[in-house]
Amino acid sequence: MQFGYLDNKRLEPAAILALADLPSLDVLRATLLGLLNAPATKLVVLINTPASQLARVVKAKAEKPEKAA
Repeated sequence: MQFGYLDNKRLEPAAILALADLPSLDVLRATLLGLLNAPATKLVVLINTPASQLARVVKAKAEKPEKAA
């Protein structure tokens, strides 16, 4: 291929190859959503960690047999 046109602009072979190497629109959208979702997921895990640790301590305390004094 020697050249092409996009939006009434002439494209050289290097530009055509660069466009051909771009991922599809669906892949770009999925990547963007993944990047946006990751911080929210980390925040939820961070917020839930102290509560889950406290629940495990309370459960361990409840399951531990009382020593006779």
